[in-house]
Amino acid sequence: MLETRQGSFNKVGQGQPEDTSDNGDETAQTQHGCPVLGRLIVAGANFRTANLAVRSSLAITEHCLGPFLRGLQEQGVEECFALSTCNRVEVYALTPRNEIVLKALSDRCGSPFGSVRDQLYVHAGTDAIKHLLRVVWPRIAQAIMSAIVAKRH
Repeated sequence: MLETRQGSFNKVGQGQPEDTSDNGDETAQTQHGCPVLGRLIVAGANFRTANLAVRSSLAITEHCLGPFLRGLQEQGVEECFALSTCNRVEVYALTPRNEIVLKALSDRCGSPFGSVRDQLYVHAGTDAIKHLLRVVWPRIAQAIMSAIVAKRH
């Protein structure tokens, strides 16, 4: 079992979390003085970490999105949203226990957690925010540029 702690895990079950605290007084529920950051995680798989079969089984379609997210909330996840594309499936959540999200993802594969754990990743706290910005910023910048630069056809 993994615990949500300060820092991040590059891959589930590998390595120790990095200490990203500014001082030694912060707890697992608080990061950089913000109680929400201590509970924020992103868990998922992308084309770099998971093969096509796993990514396909993880895919969250529109008709199963509601039940999937409600299931997470029923298990104690405070807030959550999912990002599902052809190249990645990620769940962003506020939870003190990231294993809830990891188990839900492995259940989507129809496989025991141990069989897909090497293909999943988890980022916590500020690392989760950095990851989100790395994922969405190129698309935001592209949208801004296409709105600013008039293209002649």
